[in-house]
Amino acid sequence: TNVVRDKDGRIQLLKMLDPGDKGKLKREIAETGSKARAEGKPWSLSLGTFDLIDFQVGLQDLTFVPEIVYNLRDIRASFKNLTNDKKTPIAFNTSLKVVQGGSASLSGQVSQIGDYADVRVKLTGVNIKPLHPAVTKFTSLALDSGNVSASTQVSYRASKPGPKLRATGSVNLNELRLNEADTSERFLEWKEMSANGIMFELSPNRLQVEELRLLEPGAKVVIFKNRSVNLSKVLKLPDAPNTGTKLPSAQTSTSTVEPQENQTLFPVNIDRVGVEKGVVDFADFSLVLPFATQVTDFNGGISGISSKPMSRASLKFDGRVDKYGLSAVEGSLSPFTPKTFMDISVLFRNVEMKPLSPYSATFAGRKIASGKLNLNLVYKIQNSELLGENKVLLEQFTLGGVVEATDATDLPLDLAVALLTDAEGKIDVAVPVRGNVDHPDFKYGHVIWQAFVKMITKVVTAPFRALGSLLGDDGEQMDAIAFDPGSARLLPPEQEKLTAVSEALKKRPQLQLVVEGRFDPKMDSEALRTRRTRYALAEQMGVKLSPEEEPGPIAFDNVKTQKTLEKLLEMRSGDTAIADFKTQYEKATGKKAKRTNFAMAAIGWASSDTAFYQAMFKELVKLEPLTENDLKELALSRSEGIIKELKANAGLDDTRVTVGTPGPSEKVSTKTVNTQLTLDVIKPSA
Repeated sequence: TNVVRDKDGRIQLLKMLDPGDKGKLKREIAETGSKARAEGKPWSLSLGTFDLIDFQVGLQDLTFVPEIVYNLRDIRASFKNLTNDKKTPIAFNTSLKVVQGGSASLSGQVSQIGDYADVRVKLTGVNIKPLHPAVTKFTSLALDSGNVSASTQVSYRASKPGPKLRATGSVNLNELRLNEADTSERFLEWKEMSANGIMFELSPNRLQVEELRLLEPGAKVVIFKNRSVNLSKVLKLPDAPNTGTKLPSAQTSTSTVEPQENQTLFPVNIDRVGVEKGVVDFADFSLVLPFATQVTDFNGGISGISSKPMSRASLKFDGRVDKYGLSAVEGSLSPFTPKTFMDISVLFRNVEMKPLSPYSATFAGRKIASGKLNLNLVYKIQNSELLGENKVLLEQFTLGGVVEATDATDLPLDLAVALLTDAEGKIDVAVPVRGNVDHPDFKYGHVIWQAFVKMITKVVTAPFRALGSLLGDDGEQMDAIAFDPGSARLLPPEQEKLTAVSEALKKRPQLQLVVEGRFDPKMDSEALRTRRTRYALAEQMGVKLSPEEEPGPIAFDNVKTQKTLEKLLEMRSGDTAIADFKTQYEKATGKKAKRTNFAMAAIGWASSDTAFYQAMFKELVKLEPLTENDLKELALSRSEGIIKELKANAGLDDTRVTVGTPGPSEKVSTKTVNTQLTLDVIKPSA
């Protein structure tokens, strides 16, 4: 059969099955039933099994142009216990294949009067590309590919307060790609999107997701010449009445959709969101010189997303900027009302400044000849008040030629650069940012630029004060390769440094590079113990991590996290460990600890005493075993990673690079651990 929804939204099959004079038919049925009951012989129906085999259905929705079409084949349906005794539930089992790709199955039982139902739904690789007309109707995007799979258990119960619905399971949306309709370029895509541990309920209302994971997502962000953003042009909004008022551009408007004070949000909790191997393409055509860059290897996650008014979500991301740059985002915010609370830090390291000439040209009328940019941006919002701190470090920064730009600020930049640059060629400044995000004229870019102008103006108008305020510098040297504490992973800035080292070695064939692995007894020990404890916590919580994936931030206000911390403490210190730790904690802090209990855990309530569980995590870190051999192995892994990088990129053999004796770090640092590089002469072979 074919099921067609016409352009007016009517389904012809249902119209065909319309009995016509419904009132007359109902009266005849009622009279016949009453007569049968009066005679003591009421009508009864009993059909043991009804099977539908190899059925085919064509689905068409003509309300979209072109129409949405799905063809279903190999439909097998079985219904059992079809009676009118109002007691026996009807059991059913259905399976089908989708011609466009994928399959589906439904099974379960439903009551005769419709007051309850239990259904199991399974979708496998159902192609969603036929939904392309629906996407183009409401957006300026084209659905190029995608398939959905799901495994869900649904239960329904009728009740007087309201129907109760509960759905649990998982959903996967894979190989999604949305293109811009006018350019056919990728707007958004990902390889895999999986949502696991889903629980959706009505009466009471709740949406719980244990984990949402995105693998290899890709996105495109473009600022056009008129300063509008491609993100704002995606949705096709209904035509607004012409009031004669010019709408602000996407970049000048900072309004966000936030709940009103008297509005109740649907309860939502997402324990963890993970992102792996993301790519973001960024372009800004509003500048005097067009600018484009790419952030790759974008990884990280968010934990503790909740619609509760006082909830705080923790996030941590990092990525590679162009070839050797590093970016990172970390902090917390109120996920549904970010203007009430946000505390986010954004870090950029080792970013080449020459490609940033379009920005300097637009705002300052000058190109950038050379330099490296390091940024540490901290933005805090409390009740719509923005308090930001921008720490800027420029290395070997030099300005280039003049560019005509009508909006450029007339500042003596050469003088400012000369005053701010120290003897080692570095500029290290802090730019505070203040503002109210609810103000109608508030714009992030404008506020930051005004703060920069104020700082430059202060420097050039009081040069001797600027000279007196210069401080020392902890710059990196070419003979030291920096690693994050507890890690042997080479960072992109250090890879660039090794490239320069290898080029120097090629020009000095008699020199040998000795890589002496180093470890910091304090920082590395703390980082290794902390990392191992995080992995142990994630494993006990059932979080599946890839070999190179970090566990991410810990939601100490989550009941599952709290119970798992207690379990780990008991596993490592015995049955009385929690009681003993509680006693020590209360004695040290002078505060009564509040543990989560069985009743609270059963309904998903966590203890509000997050400080107690943070202290418990620190205790687990202290209990994590670690030997000096573990530190030496870390130092050796750092050496081997450096040598592998040199051999892979420069083709150096064992006579040119060798491993020295690992040991404790000789240079003191508060952020990184430096592995020492030394030069030696190649010894002649025997």
